[in-house]
Amino acid sequence: MATKILLTIGKGRKAIAINVFSLAEASQAYTAERDASGEGQRKFSGGSLFSNGKRIGRVSYNGKVWGLGEWQEGDVPLFEAAKWTA
Repeated sequence: MATKILLTIGKGRKAIAINVFSLAEASQAYTAERDASGEGQRKFSGGSLFSNGKRIGRVSYNGKVWGLGEWQEGDVPLFEAAKWTA
């Protein structure tokens, strides 16, 4: 059975939550919501990923999935859509 991941985007009244089953699916769901919003990077927040109530990562505006913590030079994304192949 696949582990369910909760993707949250935004805060407060505008927050949305989407259940996904992979980092690829989280990236795809985030970019679909981002594109549908028509908002730029300054207005559209990144996403947070949770599993079993614990934060496990984040999705940046470009759809890359990162681990916890602030980005540092040399960091490699956990998932990057441009490099993913089916």
